[in-house]
Amino acid sequence: MSVEGDQLVYEYLTRVSDAASARLSPARRVKFVNELRERIESERRAGRFGGGELDAAAVRRILDRIGSP
Repeated sequence: MSVEGDQLVYEYLTRVSDAASARLSPARRVKFVNELRERIESERRAGRFGGGELDAAAVRRILDRIGSP
C-alpha cells in the first residue's frame, strides 16, 4: 500500500465521517466508516484496479467508484 494511497483513503473517510455526523448517531457513524474502510482495503488488497501495488491513481479509481462522500 502506498503512502499517498493511504492518505487519500484517510482524507476520504474523514469527509465521509463528517458528512455522516449530521445523519447518524456516533456509534452508527463509527460502524459505517469502519465497514467502508474494510471495503476499500479489501479492494486495495485484491489489486482490483491495476494489480499488485496500487498507486494513488488506482486508489482514486476505487474511491470514485464508491462515490462522493
